[in-house]
Amino acid sequence: MSDLSETAATILGMLMHRPYTAYELGRTFDQSPAILDRIKAGSVHAVLTRLEERGLVASQVELSEGGRSRRNFSVNGVGRDAFREWLNQPLTEGEVIEEVVIFYKLLFARHGLSRERADAQLAQIVQIAGKQLELFREFEDSLAEKGCWPVAPELEIPPEFIRLCMNRATNDLENLIAWARDSRRDIKTWPAERWGEE
Repeated sequence: MSDLSETAATILGMLMHRPYTAYELGRTFDQSPAILDRIKAGSVHAVLTRLEERGLVASQVELSEGGRSRRNFSVNGVGRDAFREWLNQPLTEGEVIEEVVIFYKLLFARHGLSRERADAQLAQIVQIAGKQLELFREFEDSLAEKGCWPVAPELEIPPEFIRLCMNRATNDLENLIAWARDSRRDIKTWPAERWGEE
């Protein structure tokens, strides 16, 4: 069973298409709405270094046109095998349910979470998920206009696959927003003794 983190697996997936520098990968992740934006640019170099230490990627230093050195990382055979193993292993519950923190906070509300704070956190979910939903819709418009993944067209990911993933993500966000709105209404009716600070 592959022990790749989500970040490591995503980086290997990117390297399956072509070599990248840490800077290029970080920039790609930073510019990606909602799909790859969970990976922070600052963590890319450290993850690439660990992947190289594990023998999953190789690096080569080249001089750029301006005379500066660039360190290009590429996936090797061992890395390809590890990535394919990761792709084919079953999902864990944690990978399927990502909004676990708010659920824990509500489960343990009587140990110190006030109704007002829970309501504020649910409102934050509505706000953040709403912004993500807007980004997805803008991304879908861009996809329709350009016919390819606009952030990294060199990956040549077929638009149908991207739309399939985007539809799933959009549905998840819409459901999360509906849940958070319903929960905001519901918690107002819960008895005071259910809360930690009332």
